[in-house]
Amino acid sequence: MNQRPFILVLILLTTAFISHAARIAPYRFSIKCSEKSAFLPYVSSHPIAKANADLNRIVVAIHSSGFDALKCYTAIQQAAEKVSGVKASTLIVAPQFFDVNAIKERIPAGLVAWNVSPYRGSSLACAGPAKKGLTLSAYDAVDQLLAFLNDKKRFPQLKTVVLAGHSSGGQMAHRYALVGKYNSRNGVPMHYVPSAPSSFAYLTEKRPLLETKNKFAKPSPAAIKKEPAYNNWGYGLASRYRAFRWASEDYIRKRYARRRVLYLCGDKDNNANDRSLSKTGAAMLQGRHRLERVQFFYQHLIDVYGQSITKSHSLNIAPGVDHNGFRAYASPAGLRVLFGYDPRDSDGDGISDWDEWLAE
Repeated sequence: MNQRPFILVLILLTTAFISHAARIAPYRFSIKCSEKSAFLPYVSSHPIAKANADLNRIVVAIHSSGFDALKCYTAIQQAAEKVSGVKASTLIVAPQFFDVNAIKERIPAGLVAWNVSPYRGSSLACAGPAKKGLTLSAYDAVDQLLAFLNDKKRFPQLKTVVLAGHSSGGQMAHRYALVGKYNSRNGVPMHYVPSAPSSFAYLTEKRPLLETKNKFAKPSPAAIKKEPAYNNWGYGLASRYRAFRWASEDYIRKRYARRRVLYLCGDKDNNANDRSLSKTGAAMLQGRHRLERVQFFYQHLIDVYGQSITKSHSLNIAPGVDHNGFRAYASPAGLRVLFGYDPRDSDGDGISDWDEWLAE
């Protein structure tokens, strides 16, 4: 893991960020695959290969559709600055999952990218500069990164690992929670924060009856005829990519119930005309805008699992926040799901309500 001095690199990267160019992040995480020199670019707040006894939390942040790892990193970092002590005790890592056509410069040897945007875990990876094909899912890369980071020998005070993403990154965080192979280890709990994704992968063929609160049914024959792939992977569990066929739908459903998934969305993220909002037929069956879609999906979980799902999954709405990752992460709801910051202590026992819920 080569990591150059932080200050100069981040100054240069900030210049790229201001110009809205998706530049290649400065650090390299070695990827194990058929290409020996393969690496995934990333930005981080601390060296990831160096022992650090001050760190007790790791936040792996997935960027949105602009492929801007620095912008994503900065959003988490600015949120961390709002809570005393969190910035110094949190390792923030923002890996970069490029669509190969979005790279603004010459592709260096070994850089791993994808021929299509990897938010649904496409296994169509390639390595530069010749774009050599690899059988590597973006989720395989996340598996490797999480396994490397969750190291109690390197980070002896590590207590929590978080995988978060906003917008398209939220889509990836949600779908990784469903089919990603990595499981918590070393006694370190892990949770997932899908923030304002444009769509979800539903657990069954049912979809919300948009005009009827909290009711779900299989779409009408006319709707299915119009959108026959509405339940295929990305929007449902059918016809999953080859990389995700290692488990049955029933196993995925059972395991997802055991995951700790904390959904985040602003209460003003309700613009049905947002240009970045997915308006495919399959997405529109999930709701008219992001706020509605996350609310419906959470009710879908209760429809599938019953109220018991609320012991491991929670819906967190950020008042006054629209589709803005910086504001969502820095909101009280965002600080709660990312850093566990919530001062409420209803029973006065010195342990916050949120910490008690996480410990259940």
